[in-house]
Amino acid sequence: MGKYFYDIHCHAINMSHPNFLAFIKRFEDPLFQDADKFLKKNRLKTLLGVNYALFNFLFFKKLNKENLMALLSKAGLGDVTAYPRNLLAAMENDAASLFMLMEECILNHVMKNGKIIIDDKEYDKVILTPLIMDFGSKTASYRDLHYNRTPVKKPVVEQTIDVLNGIKNYNEQSTNKLFEIYPFMGINPKNYELTEIEHMLDMYFSDYNGSHETLLSNMGVFDGDMHNVRSNTFAGIKVYPLMGFDPWPNDSKELEKVELIYSRCMEKNIPITSHCSDEGFSIVSQEESENFTTPAKWDKVLNKYNKLKLNLAHLGKQDNSVQWQKGVIELILKYDNVYSDISYRAITDDFYKNLKSVLENLKEPSHINKLKERLLFGSDFMINLLKIGSYCEFYNIFVSTSYFDSNEKNLFCSTNPEQFLFS
Repeated sequence: MGKYFYDIHCHAINMSHPNFLAFIKRFEDPLFQDADKFLKKNRLKTLLGVNYALFNFLFFKKLNKENLMALLSKAGLGDVTAYPRNLLAAMENDAASLFMLMEECILNHVMKNGKIIIDDKEYDKVILTPLIMDFGSKTASYRDLHYNRTPVKKPVVEQTIDVLNGIKNYNEQSTNKLFEIYPFMGINPKNYELTEIEHMLDMYFSDYNGSHETLLSNMGVFDGDMHNVRSNTFAGIKVYPLMGFDPWPNDSKELEKVELIYSRCMEKNIPITSHCSDEGFSIVSQEESENFTTPAKWDKVLNKYNKLKLNLAHLGKQDNSVQWQKGVIELILKYDNVYSDISYRAITDDFYKNLKSVLENLKEPSHINKLKERLLFGSDFMINLLKIGSYCEFYNIFVSTSYFDSNEKNLFCSTNPEQFLFS
């Protein structure tokens, strides 16, 4: 085996998979956040721009598209339509085609002489862990819509079949075989009875051994029938608080379900990745979103299941606060098997500048070293297309940043994710 570069957090979602009302809301939230920031900082520009647009409409009875886009560009919102269109274009692809697009992006725009090169480090292959998301519940958004009164079902099995077929077809179609692809199974315990969860864990993880070699031997062997899928097809489990997953519910029946997952995962060392950001696909209220997503909820879990292997994704991103980020770091320092990926966040070099400052501010060398050994490279592709132009652009920002040396980068993109997945 060659040297591996890991993208520990990506997706292979097409247009049929999401709860679409939650998906639309996913577009709206960053747009409104960006607009709010601009309006607060540029009140005079906003006033002049609005008056200009109003003048055009009153006297010419139309809004000129070119002028309006020029205004948006000056307002720092020029990509407000380009990024979503780019994301939707990516989502038009089936999973295999998407993997091929990702491969082309890396081969042609990141690799040199067939390798990802970071100073003195070279990587021959890339391991992807596409995270399957359980959208299978009723949306809480847009309750006033007539056709949203009937519960919307998005069975996760359909997305799972698409992803497994995509892996198989990529394996057959790619001549370069750059990627090894090991998906995480998505599950929201609220959508299932306890016996159903137990059956899924028995079927897909009873003989799980966390071995790279075993996962590789099972990659791409899917025959189209989920009944024939067995252990070591999925590399881990994905949970998503904004879809209603509560890490430590008050309800005793719901608590029993999540504890079954935690006990099985800790027993077999199965990694769990949980969304930990205030952005994302959401079907719950703002209050529930904060309550389910806060890292403090996971402290209750880890207090009982202290060896649980857990990735709190997005390094606890909050738009106007660093409290969740601090909470994630505290859990990393407190427990042995807590990690965090930098997916979606590392879209500019400023992120790495700030991350360097966060590490330095820890002061104590043992804390600095432990945090460095628990950070994971992840892209959140394709969702990160809401903020960035391409898959390879996200890579190149990481490869070229001067805030971390090649040894530190190797920890984030190779050593740490290998430990998270396979140890």
